[in-house]
Amino acid sequence: MLGTPNETKFSDRDDLQTIPVIQSPDAYLLQEQMLSSVHNYALGVFQSRKWKFDPLRTYAPQGSQDFGAIWKDLSDQCFGAGILSRNHGQRREAIMKLQCILEGIEAVGNASDPHLLVRFWRLCRYLHGINLSTENEPSQPRGQILRLFITRFRDLARLNSGEQSPLYLLLDAFSKMDFEDAIWGLRIGHLRAIQTLQSIIGERHPMVLSMRVYYMKQWRIKDGRHHDMLVDHHLQTLRAAETTLGTSSDEAISILHDLTYYAYYSLQDDADMKTDKVLAFAIELRRRAGARLHGPCRWNMLTQYYTFATQILATMASAQNDLVQAESYIREAVARFHNGDVECQTRASMLLGKYERWIRDKNGPVWEVMRARETIQQLQSSLTNALSGKTRGH
Repeated sequence: MLGTPNETKFSDRDDLQTIPVIQSPDAYLLQEQMLSSVHNYALGVFQSRKWKFDPLRTYAPQGSQDFGAIWKDLSDQCFGAGILSRNHGQRREAIMKLQCILEGIEAVGNASDPHLLVRFWRLCRYLHGINLSTENEPSQPRGQILRLFITRFRDLARLNSGEQSPLYLLLDAFSKMDFEDAIWGLRIGHLRAIQTLQSIIGERHPMVLSMRVYYMKQWRIKDGRHHDMLVDHHLQTLRAAETTLGTSSDEAISILHDLTYYAYYSLQDDADMKTDKVLAFAIELRRRAGARLHGPCRWNMLTQYYTFATQILATMASAQNDLVQAESYIREAVARFHNGDVECQTRASMLLGKYERWIRDKNGPVWEVMRARETIQQLQSSLTNALSGKTRGH
């Protein structure tokens, strides 16, 4: 079953204004290889590998495992490594986390899974961000971290699937691009993945919607043609998930997260109207995700959504000079995450770092700055110990 013929093909007019000058004709051949491989990989997953789907979910073939949660975890860990890499005192911890991510790829890299096409571009974009934050260091040649990831993943694909497999051809083309061409390749590869999956599972499928909102935020797409349509599609799909699976289901909360993410980062609307929408979505997302958090904190879909909603609400409170409310949001999240796993502690440190900056920027009390710094230092020490133990465990 393919998407309906009346669906609007997702495109990017901003591409016309951002096409880079490519000096080598070989770069165009590599891009063509990458784009055709993305298309062939997606078709192979659903046709040859027999993945199934309905309007809200995808289903692995009988006897196969769905690695969607693992791909999401790897993407989140990459984001966390980026947080650590921007903190000069935690570059060592960032490198240890990146090593764990590279090893994690070995657990999922040989499986045909549509979630690879959802998360791969995010992983690479986060790694590119880490490259940028460390490119002035003599020990970090330009693009080294992203290239190391791609090369290692490519070699794994060669070993498991052979040199004619779409995954190998995708990674091989990407590994041969220079730094600037590779970043452009990320953009057009992501767009091709969206278009191909949309033609297979439909433009309102949560997987496609999630890819769209991330693409528009990451590449700062200003083309207003898509904005009202995306909100409408999210609301329709959210209502379907709530009716079919319940308001507290993973699917409903995930769609609400993507809608909140899109409204906060990309929605072009009247300022007051946008604020009202974002607040309503974020409050509801935090309520639903928080209601399902119990026991020792472990980083997963729900903790990520709870963190995101908390960050939005605290940021908006700070923008209104309501530091009391901002602190309330931050402290409640930190209390949940303080004794959690590595990723929970990383995000707790991130939230406290934001709060500390808000206090300083608004000339808040010195004792409050010192209290935030003390908690951050405790978290950083705990993170170092946890990551060192995790690395030795491998």
